[in-house]
Amino acid sequence: MIHFTDALCLVLVRQLVEALDSLTRVAQRLKTPGSIAQYAVGIRTFDAWLAHDQPDNASMSTRDLTPAHLARFENHLREEASSSSAKNPYVRTSQVVTLLREVGRLRPEALTDEMRYRLRYNAEGEVGEDGHIDPYSEAVGQRLRAAAQRDIVAAIERITVEGAALLAEGKDPAQYGYENRSNLVWLIHERGVLGWAGLRPHVPARWHNTNSLQPLNQLVYPTGQDLLALWVALSLACGLEIESVKTLKADCLSNPERGYVTVTYLKRRRHGHTWNTLRVRDGGLRTPGGIIRTALRLTATARKHWEETNTDEEHHNALWIYYDRGALRRARFSSFGQKQRQRRAAGELVQADAMMRFVERHGLRDDDGRPLVLLLRRLRKTWKASHYRAVGGDPSLWVQGHSVEVAVNHYADVPALEAAHDQAVADGIQMLMDSCTVLTVEKEARLRAAPEDAAAALEVSRQVAAEMMSGGHNVWVADCKDFFNSPFAPAGTACPAAVWGCWECRNAVVHSGKLPAVLAFVSMAEHQRERLNEREWEATYGRPYRRAVTQIIPSFPESLVIQAKAIAESDASVLHVPPLLPDAEARRG
Repeated sequence: MIHFTDALCLVLVRQLVEALDSLTRVAQRLKTPGSIAQYAVGIRTFDAWLAHDQPDNASMSTRDLTPAHLARFENHLREEASSSSAKNPYVRTSQVVTLLREVGRLRPEALTDEMRYRLRYNAEGEVGEDGHIDPYSEAVGQRLRAAAQRDIVAAIERITVEGAALLAEGKDPAQYGYENRSNLVWLIHERGVLGWAGLRPHVPARWHNTNSLQPLNQLVYPTGQDLLALWVALSLACGLEIESVKTLKADCLSNPERGYVTVTYLKRRRHGHTWNTLRVRDGGLRTPGGIIRTALRLTATARKHWEETNTDEEHHNALWIYYDRGALRRARFSSFGQKQRQRRAAGELVQADAMMRFVERHGLRDDDGRPLVLLLRRLRKTWKASHYRAVGGDPSLWVQGHSVEVAVNHYADVPALEAAHDQAVADGIQMLMDSCTVLTVEKEARLRAAPEDAAAALEVSRQVAAEMMSGGHNVWVADCKDFFNSPFAPAGTACPAAVWGCWECRNAVVHSGKLPAVLAFVSMAEHQRERLNEREWEATYGRPYRRAVTQIIPSFPESLVIQAKAIAESDASVLHVPPLLPDAEARRG
């Protein structure tokens, strides 16, 4: 319940609260308790500031407000903000503006014309930025998955193995006795949660002193810790937002086919399209479908008993029902801002307690060796980062539920993926550097001795491999696998690239027989350097020249380079050189 009995500007606050109530109506702006609570905070903040800014405010109404009030309120918020990029000043100012717009819609006479003109925009300053939330590292994500899986397996064994075995042996304790554990498990399964108030008249005092009912109830119902593990595992398995995970219904699965199933989920932030579907893998406990099916099995009895006593629409078809402190509850992870006693009384799963026990039980540590701070909202980003790495950042495979721009800005441009981006750049450069195939003397001799290996190594047919090894595909500085299948032109047309462009091409093969031509190009490029300015020379010869002197020539022994240089410096034009120089002994040198 939200009340403003302690408001300082009573008349004005009453008008803002009426506007807030109007905004919560069907098809209006505010649809969730959380958003309503945030607007209530905005009203309180404005009320407190206005009481300080306008000491004589008891009868002040919205008609007494001027644009100067909003300007001073925004400036006050920005002065009090933790940083110049904080988003809170813009948010609070926008909330007040939204409420005043609604006041003007409900009662046009409640605002001056000057104020109406001011309400055309939200705030004068910048929007600000949200606090950065980085995904967990890949190592921490793997440890979280493993910890959640261990808890889920333990819950399965407790409820479906140990509990089911006792249930099979159990009978009605009214006829066969209340001191038998099997009979009590049967009673819980058939009648609901077992408490001491109902059991005490049927057992002696000594039994009461030496036994606990909580473990017996937990043989039938899942605990809050079980649900937390399911939530962690599910969010890390498919990247579903944690607020969508915790609002899943018991009938959320549909259309199972060929190892996939559709999950229907609620995303309140997606205005106009709050109900959405996601196609996910369906199988074992490591798949999203398998995790949800496990949750359905573990909560089956709890959901049945819950709906017997909670018939209102809000609780209908709820999935996340668990046992805690003598009662069944519908799980909702609450915020840290509420008092713990109030949260427990409301039947909520206390986030701080649940997280702390989960981390301590599994000894989870962050990358610096400190106890892990578990934040459920980081799990989606962790899955996004993992999926991004798996598909190599391909937007067509990676972007899900967002535009490409939003996905890149919010999920790809994060510190946790900097290493992946740096590696992608390095791989691209290396791929460029490795475009042509350079056959060392040893590899060339080996391929000549085994034609079938040559075809596989060069990724061509045996006929083409044989022709290339004998110089039949000569293009001056290299041999070409297919002159009419160039990456620089449509298939079926001749390659238009300059001859030294071969070194940037996947079709090119450079062997020892091409060394004279390579050295001739190097000599020609060095002569051109004396004739051209630096920019022209770099644009024409820079990259192939560096590739020749840093990658190709060093791949061959010095003695072979000396022989090739002598051939290149002869008077005859180097149009075609046999694939191997004649002196085999020199090649081995």
